[in-house]
Amino acid sequence: MSAEDIGDACAAACDEHLSQIETPAPQDQADEDDQLADTAAAEDLVRRLSELWWQAAAPSIEPEKIEHEVSGKIGGVAIHAVIDIVTTDGIVIDIKTARQRPNGMHPDQRLQVTTYAMLDQPANESHTVRLDVLTRTQTPAYVQLKTGLQDSDYLHAERIYPMVAEAMDAGIYLPVRSGNLCTRKYCAHWQTCEVEFGGQVRAA
Repeated sequence: MSAEDIGDACAAACDEHLSQIETPAPQDQADEDDQLADTAAAEDLVRRLSELWWQAAAPSIEPEKIEHEVSGKIGGVAIHAVIDIVTTDGIVIDIKTARQRPNGMHPDQRLQVTTYAMLDQPANESHTVRLDVLTRTQTPAYVQLKTGLQDSDYLHAERIYPMVAEAMDAGIYLPVRSGNLCTRKYCAHWQTCEVEFGGQVRAA
């Protein structure tokens, strides 16, 4: 696939997905111009990160499944997920972006890929998982984080999901202020969230 093909695919994806993001109505022309500039910048970043991943990671991957939907139970809790890539040798790959270069796999990310592996290959007692991280830095970078899962990873998944399900059944929902879209810029409900849960939602 050429750089032009990647650019065309990114433009189509941006047209489809960016339009689905709910943003506050612009207050004036300057506000609308800012939103249009943000959209253009997001499209450019997606294109650059996609080209970087395609050049640095894609050539070495032999995919067996792409955007693979999996369902099952972990700890008795029904879970549905979509895995970015599963290779022919069974490695689960998840592609992520980050604000800065990661030093290692975050616990939340480790739980996520553990979940993918357990649902995709439930009979397997030893999985290999991988994060392909693209940094949204001034000069974008590609970082590969690959590891084998341990018994402690499976135990964590088996324990945490029932606890989360129990909290949700009780009507307890916690704000995820560390989420990429949990900002005043991207969330139209940030004011309600601050009133209900307190604290401050970051500006951007």
